Amino acid sequence: MKGTTVLLAIWMLLTFLIVLPAGAVPAGQTPTNNSNTTYNPSAGSAPARGGNITNIDFINTLTQTSKWQAYYGNVTGKIILGNSSSGSMFNWTVSTLSGAVYATQQSVMNFTAWDNLAARTGANIDSDFSFTAGNSDSATNTFTGDPAALIVNGKSINGGSNTGTRTYNLARSPTWWTVALADSTAPSEGNYVFAGILSPAGEAFDGTQKDFQMIVPENEASGTETYYFYVELI
Repeated sequence: MKGTTVLLAIWMLLTFLIVLPAGAVPAGQTPTNNSNTTYNPSAGSAPARGGNITNIDFINTLTQTSKWQAYYGNVTGKIILGNSSSGSMFNWTVSTLSGAVYATQQSVMNFTAWDNLAARTGANIDSDFSFTAGNSDSATNTFTGDPAALIVNGKSINGGSNTGTRTYNLARSPTWWTVALADSTAPSEGNYVFAGILSPAGEAFDGTQKDFQMIVPENEASGTETYYFYVELI
């Protein structure tokens, strides 16, 4: 009987060791109100007549990037003590929204994958996404910031130099942080995680109030890619 009790206690301890880390993993999310816009300006014109020579200058020319996808929007939710089948033993209302929206090409992220994340630089992104570092819109010229440490899955990750970028609000002031992370054991394109830091009711690039705004790279050679989303509230 005593042996049975000891075995039961060991089994319960092992159960807790297995369950607790899984509960800390950022939750996968399905986007709502998913709409796309793109830059598609109309062309100007000038008359042509035989014998004429016409000077034409183009001022403030804008060319849409083919390397970057932007996401922005709002986040609502709660912190819960529950399981993956939506059963909730207890929940807490989030009084001050903080945390991050994560975008990755991984449809499933387990505890180990989150725990292995480390910051990546713009130069790393150029290499891993097959960008030309000398291009104006390369990651080297985009991820030039030094973001503050962020908490991911309960672990503090120090960003360091050239691991973050801030996209603009309506006044073109650098405001919204995106931080580049990847699995340190295999930092390939598919193992990147981009963190859009939550900033509740901030001003987005179009003047609307949003909770996050972020950009992610898209490998030009492979065409359209799919990003999956996870959210962690802290």
